[in-house]
Amino acid sequence: MAERSKIKTAEKERIAAAALEHLPDSGVLFMEAASISVMIAERLPNDRDFLIATNGLLVAQALSARKNVEVLMIGGRLRSRSMSTVDDWALENLRSLHLDTALLGSLAYSSTAGLTTGDAADAAVKRLILRIAETNILLAEAAKYGAISVCRYGDIGDLDMLITDDSLSDSAREELLEYDLEIVTA
Repeated sequence: MAERSKIKTAEKERIAAAALEHLPDSGVLFMEAASISVMIAERLPNDRDFLIATNGLLVAQALSARKNVEVLMIGGRLRSRSMSTVDDWALENLRSLHLDTALLGSLAYSSTAGLTTGDAADAAVKRLILRIAETNILLAEAAKYGAISVCRYGDIGDLDMLITDDSLSDSAREELLEYDLEIVTA
């Protein structure tokens, strides 16, 4: 995760800032283990009360300093590469929740293959989150659009909003808009 957090930092910072503008005033959020989620956690406004579930150790650590946030750490097997919890224990924890808003990342996304990632256990968590959240927001750099990874966990149509950087091409935007998806560029 440390290496990935240094890649495309300017784009991630802008996406995180835009995500903060699109959060509800309160509610139950899910923030997955991702460098953009850590950036959001570090900048979360103090004037909003949230219950935030996360499978990310670094996200939980960043949120722990927030007095207006109650943190639910999802249990499971720790993936050291992403510092995330996955597998059956994580899925059981998540099945007992109702989420208002989920902030998700993706290794790759495309109109043909949908939402994909490189790990089957991570894909299982993401797949369940898409089902239990009322609003699903994908936070992903435009450079990831058109790429395809090995584990599919959802369709573009499962998303309510995409927050991406301003390098998303016009043709990519047109393809994504076919899914009745709100696109926010940062």
